[in-house]
Amino acid sequence: MNSNLKISLSVLIAFLISFSLLIIFVIMNPLESEDGVFIFGTPDEDDQLKFYSQDFEPDEKKIFIFGSSMVWSLNPDLIEDNLKKNQLDYKVYNLGIGGSKPENIEPVIDMIISAQPDVVAYGVADRDFITDQWIGKEKEKPTQILPEPSNYFGELFEFIKNILNLDTTFLDAPQSNVIHVLRGPLKSDLMGIVSDEEIKKGKEVEIYLEDLPSVHENQNVKSLNNIITKLQENNIHVIIFVPPVHKYHIEHLSENQQNYFNNVLNTISYTSKIYIYSLYDYYRSLNVWYDFIHVTTNTGFTDYSDDFSNILIKELRS
Repeated sequence: MNSNLKISLSVLIAFLISFSLLIIFVIMNPLESEDGVFIFGTPDEDDQLKFYSQDFEPDEKKIFIFGSSMVWSLNPDLIEDNLKKNQLDYKVYNLGIGGSKPENIEPVIDMIISAQPDVVAYGVADRDFITDQWIGKEKEKPTQILPEPSNYFGELFEFIKNILNLDTTFLDAPQSNVIHVLRGPLKSDLMGIVSDEEIKKGKEVEIYLEDLPSVHENQNVKSLNNIITKLQENNIHVIIFVPPVHKYHIEHLSENQQNYFNNVLNTISYTSKIYIYSLYDYYRSLNVWYDFIHVTTNTGFTDYSDDFSNILIKELRS
């Protein structure tokens, strides 16, 4: 056997073993900070049940914030302080889950209600209704001399999962399932400020659908309406808002897609009799972005949390 081929195969085998051991360690030892921020994984129903069934302080008035990773930058501590300055005493929980859509929240709505929040604020974005999932654009691969490692990973991880009875679901969508928050603010350096040039390079990471169903047939529209209805039936104050996005994101959407999202918001507002607050084009040109849909978590930028606080204050005083 050619010596170069032997070396290449040895390196490949060593990589497979090392990578497999790393994955096993991460799965069996999920990283969690002291303030409840999980670095890997998404919460399954057991995780969520544990959170919603905990013994909250009996006199605690709670605000739950839902949405995708686009709400992660909302700082609960700062929001609580803003509320207290206006004689409003609430505990704020940021429950955003990366890649989450209304159809993912609807199955656990009874759990949410059982925790008896006073307010549920839901951040809805255009991507909740005009995309299927995170999809990266594939590049054409050159002819491989050695076997393609990715062809073997599936069987390898399936073997590991079956033997050790491990939960590997967080590997299904690593881009969108990097972090989830069950309480407290994210680390301030988690999503730092990225240059405009770098953001522009990554603006097409997601494929937006042009062939869209009617708004009334969109499953996520149905799910969101069902969520709002159930919360209202249980006397829970519902607030719907649109998180901010970068100017490149807005420019990337076609007129058809933007009109569709506007129709979605109008339909939800009309059906639920709720005013929808929009921060959609706020900060669009400011240098405060991690990427084209995420405002930085840097604690030096407070506008997002401050503006969201003003929404809460207006609603709670109405």
